[in-house]
Amino acid sequence: MKDHELKCLDRFFGAIFDGSKPFEVRFNDRDYQVDDMLLLVEVRRKSTECGVVYPVQTGRCVQRRVTYVLKHDDFPEGVPDGWCVLGLSDRSVTP
Repeated sequence: MKDHELKCLDRFFGAIFDGSKPFEVRFNDRDYQVDDMLLLVEVRRKSTECGVVYPVQTGRCVQRRVTYVLKHDDFPEGVPDGWCVLGLSDRSVTP
């Protein structure tokens, strides 16, 4: 079991936070496994005057447990190579 701190765009964070989005699509660069814990940190995209876009944390976060990992090898027609779909547990909010 590993702990992962991940940025999550605000447009997706709300649905994860309220439980209506019980999954997450991620590049599988961390070899996610069932029972890993995710700390999802909400970020917004902010642009500078010269057009550089960077993430800014909003201060909200939520913790989820990985309950299922669907990889390309399991479903090559639906999951691109190198990506995965993570099933997430019910919400567990961090302060």
